[in-house]
Amino acid sequence: MRQTILTLLCLAMIVAYPRLAAADDDDAPKPKHPKEWATYEDKEHGFQIDFPGEWESKKSISEAVIGLFVSPAAPEGRSADVVTVSYAKEKAPQDLDKLLVGELKALKEQVRDFKLVEKGFARVDGHEARRMVYTGRGENDIEIENVTLMISLHDGRFFSISIVSDPQRHDAFRKTAERIFDSFKVLKMKPAEDKG
Repeated sequence: MRQTILTLLCLAMIVAYPRLAAADDDDAPKPKHPKEWATYEDKEHGFQIDFPGEWESKKSISEAVIGLFVSPAAPEGRSADVVTVSYAKEKAPQDLDKLLVGELKALKEQVRDFKLVEKGFARVDGHEARRMVYTGRGENDIEIENVTLMISLHDGRFFSISIVSDPQRHDAFRKTAERIFDSFKVLKMKPAEDKG
């Protein structure tokens, strides 16, 4: 079940990637501190992330994608850089190694020209994580590079942070991507409201 959800999230990003820069953002949350870098905080799901100040925070494309940040428009025929934060809540922590293996299997079957560039261990805000980098072709045959970090917390919360970029700009973009990943913080969850 978890593997299917994660796969659908990644595939949704690949399909939506070319259209995200044009997404409607009238109701999108505004950065807390507009300056060189902005900070987005989501107390409901319990995370905080920084992104470049010239980027836009957009409305999410699904319930699972709770954070969506898009770079300014790219040159003709190329795509903007996009960061997504996806979220799920389970009863128990998930096995990240099993999730990564299942995700890679699904991506190989569903992403054209899929190529795994890197996979391994990572730490995000002191939490164990898994990292994968892959290239392939998304909607409209646009070439993409995706870097994803997956984090499963002891309380059952699961986060996936993905950065999709144009492979031609990836080396120049790498420092920005690492700063975005390094800025991710897990916050204490907002208590659930009593529906009784």
